[in-house]
Amino acid sequence: MTDVSVQQWGEVGGVDLWVLQSTQVRVEVLSLGSILRSVCCRGREGHMEDVVLGFDQLEGYLSDQRYLGATVGRVANRIARGRFVVEGEEYRLDINNGPNALHGGLRGFNKAIWLAAAVEGGVQLSLTSPDGDQGYPGEVQVSVCYTLQGETLTAEYHARSTKTTPINLTNHSYFNLAGQKGPVGFAPAIHSLTIWPLSAGEIRRVKGTPFDLTTPVLIGPRLKEVPGPGFDHNFCLSFPGDSWKREMLPASGRVLEVSTSQPGVQFYTANFLDGLTGKGGVRYRKHSAFCLETQNWPDAVNQDYHHGLASPSPLCDPPAGQTRRNLEKDVQSPPDDVSVQQWGEVGGVDLWVLQSTQVRVEVLSLGSILRSVCCRGREGHMEDVVLGFDQLEGYLSDQRYLGATVGRVANRIARGRFVVEGEEYRLDINNGPNALHGGLRGFNKAIWLAAAVEGGVQLSLTSPDGDQGYPGEVQVSVCYTLQGETLTAEYHARSTKTTPINLTNHSYFNLAGQAAADIYDHEVSISAQSYLPVDDSSIPTGEIRRVKGTPFDLTTPVLIGPRLKEVPGPGFDHNFCLSFPGDSWTERDAARVCHPASGRVLEVSTSQPGVQFYTANFLDGLTGKGGVRYRKHSAFCLETQNWPDAVNQAPFPSCLLCPGEDYHHVTRFTFTTL
Repeated sequence: MTDVSVQQWGEVGGVDLWVLQSTQVRVEVLSLGSILRSVCCRGREGHMEDVVLGFDQLEGYLSDQRYLGATVGRVANRIARGRFVVEGEEYRLDINNGPNALHGGLRGFNKAIWLAAAVEGGVQLSLTSPDGDQGYPGEVQVSVCYTLQGETLTAEYHARSTKTTPINLTNHSYFNLAGQKGPVGFAPAIHSLTIWPLSAGEIRRVKGTPFDLTTPVLIGPRLKEVPGPGFDHNFCLSFPGDSWKREMLPASGRVLEVSTSQPGVQFYTANFLDGLTGKGGVRYRKHSAFCLETQNWPDAVNQDYHHGLASPSPLCDPPAGQTRRNLEKDVQSPPDDVSVQQWGEVGGVDLWVLQSTQVRVEVLSLGSILRSVCCRGREGHMEDVVLGFDQLEGYLSDQRYLGATVGRVANRIARGRFVVEGEEYRLDINNGPNALHGGLRGFNKAIWLAAAVEGGVQLSLTSPDGDQGYPGEVQVSVCYTLQGETLTAEYHARSTKTTPINLTNHSYFNLAGQAAADIYDHEVSISAQSYLPVDDSSIPTGEIRRVKGTPFDLTTPVLIGPRLKEVPGPGFDHNFCLSFPGDSWTERDAARVCHPASGRVLEVSTSQPGVQFYTANFLDGLTGKGGVRYRKHSAFCLETQNWPDAVNQAPFPSCLLCPGEDYHHVTRFTFTTL
């Protein structure tokens, strides 16, 4: 029997650590990069030792360039010159290994945060790689399932693509069976008759060469016979047309046996580790570990092999019944007004910039976050009007959702419980007695996969069945586009099971600029005749109350500062009802906020039935951009949404998404001046 547990890992948050435990083996898996962080197993005397190289801190993995423990893709190993042709179309990838593309590119699968869910005896990790990701064609849905049974850890890979694309997934763990801090002194045996050198395209027999590992040899002496710094070669386990399964077996005092359905295995002796500091402060140096990367043959997408052999096909074709999209529409690079760069000193996150003559927007792939919106005031001065952080660590540890896309369900679910189709679901409690904004590890803590679109960026995410307690696997996308003064956020989702869903953006705005002390001098109006009163835990009571004659009447502009003194509690944190059950789907004016002193105006329209007006009641001195301290009432949020706790309150608009249905809504933010 295998015990499976999960916990947050890393001081700055954002990554989960899954532990699979049997009586013989203990395995740790990170949701970052689907990384095998640790494998502890017994030696001859029964002593448990960690035999996988890795890091003690999250920052080590985020900045790692050696792929320690990672799942690599879209294509593992090298693609010559970063180019290939599929169906007559040439594709060009980023060059990141000499003249070649290696392990999926500069921002491959190893730098993404995968969505994880428990399965029997293990964990399944899922990822969506959008069309154009790192230059590859087709949107690809990828999953890796790690299960532990007794002494055997199984990694099972699945992928489906909307277009024909090369794919080659593997795990890049560095093993040392003496322990991750010990010397390499073991004898491998590889059940293989051939070795394939990348440069020549030749398939060469191993007999009579230093690459003959068909019987056990001691690695140390053999390394002296291998040309170059050491082993970094593909051994051919099978050939085109061979049956699905082959075996490859290394052995020593501790024994590691590997079997695979892949046609090759890259045997690599850590030739380029150069003193990297790993677990427990150990310095990982050349030949301190080995990798056994089960894989397709390297550069198979470009190679025609000798001796009448065709390469094992690396192409992942579209599933039956699915229309293949036009390859001519692939995004090769962002348009002129959209750019992208790595963001943060420790890597792992991209910053997308959308630029018009009036507005500049920054979007992070972490949490699909609006990091910055710069717009002009009456005098033409540009000012950043969105609260945020200067460093990645700020967003990873943030508990106030600054700028984030929140889900699977924005706002609160009472007591973290709901019933769908007769089954009760329980969520993590993270806001008093309730569940808030999707749970402890909601969409705001995931790294989304991003691709350029006309005038903007589309971010995609797969939320697996059981994620944070919710039913069904959900495919989610958010598309930010900028046209003139208007930033549009368009949301889509589909689910394999009936599930509640309610997506929104949680940006904190201050039209005087993000460094301004408060919003008391802002004027607000909201196009709603009703609002939802709440109880002491901010759950709607079920009453739909008219705003007329109450402090919640914002149908005409009011100054926020004086009005806050009339509102019960610490400030506004209420849903305003823009439409009702039975109303048609259409975009409606939701809210208008202006700052008379600067002349800046924000107008919001949406197809959603509600907007949560929140006046940053719980900001408590958080340090933001430029060292500014964000305090109570220093910003406002206009969270376009379904009504809170709708899954538990039948009279409210339904938030349920059924299989076969499309979740779709649009919100527009328009920045003008008086």
